[in-house]
Amino acid sequence: MSNERVDETIRSLVKRLSANDRPTRDDAVVNLSEFLKSSGPLVEIDLLKICKGLYFCMWMSDRPRTQQRLANDIAELLVIVEEDNLLALIRAVWETLCREWSSIDVLRIDKYYLLIRRIVAASFRRLEKMSWKASAVSKYSQILSEFPLHPTNLRVPDGIRYHLVDIYVDELEKVVVESHSSKRNTAIPVDGLLAPFERIAVLGISKVVRKRVVEEVLADPRLAKLGYQVPDLRKLKDTFVRPHSAEATSDAEEETPDQPSPAKRQRLSKPSRSGKLSKATSMANLKSPRASRALAVDDAEWNGFSD
Repeated sequence: MSNERVDETIRSLVKRLSANDRPTRDDAVVNLSEFLKSSGPLVEIDLLKICKGLYFCMWMSDRPRTQQRLANDIAELLVIVEEDNLLALIRAVWETLCREWSSIDVLRIDKYYLLIRRIVAASFRRLEKMSWKASAVSKYSQILSEFPLHPTNLRVPDGIRYHLVDIYVDELEKVVVESHSSKRNTAIPVDGLLAPFERIAVLGISKVVRKRVVEEVLADPRLAKLGYQVPDLRKLKDTFVRPHSAEATSDAEEETPDQPSPAKRQRLSKPSRSGKLSKATSMANLKSPRASRALAVDDAEWNGFSD
């Protein structure tokens, strides 16, 4: 399928997904399912457009049964999508939910909680269908750490984090029970699936979130039956690196006790409202090597005059 044809198809699907009448939205979901089965590799922007359309499709659904059916249909897209687009689609779903979460009102929040539960369950089913491929599990954990379970991003609402804490082990247990009942004895990489929670338990900004992650996820007795042991969080601090901005890193590297960093020098050199340099600026200038040599010369000249 040519790029122009793909763009035209996605544009039409997104428009119909956000239509006012329910039959049009239902047909669009069916057509989207067929499109994802045979679309070939899609770029990130196309998947983000699709997820934005699905977000508004859920927004327009008001009745409980319609919401439940739609949540199941959206989650099922993760099961039937081509493997080349799977992780990119999961990433686009979480990016859209984290970006739009603050605009969801209290009357609509429950159906998006339901959608998140179905998405987590479908992601587990698809990974189990792929025999828990190590690369896919690792990438899936990275997506969770980058968006809903990011430890330090204040733009990600804690409501998503709390909901994942509540449902994550429940949905994983369902996959385990289903796997045992169907006699698929594939080893489940529990450590890899819980890596995002270990990271937020160590680096998370909110103390409440860290506590709930440890008590309700990592210390869950159901995980112990799967061979998971709660790690020593103090030792994990050495393995996880707290994210820093490039500007802060460069300033820290360039700044020395005798010579402040360029950014700090620029801040100190700015005059106050009165037009005079601040006391901190004067002291910083006095600590520089050039200022020290100038003071030494002034002292020598003063001593000469005094003689």
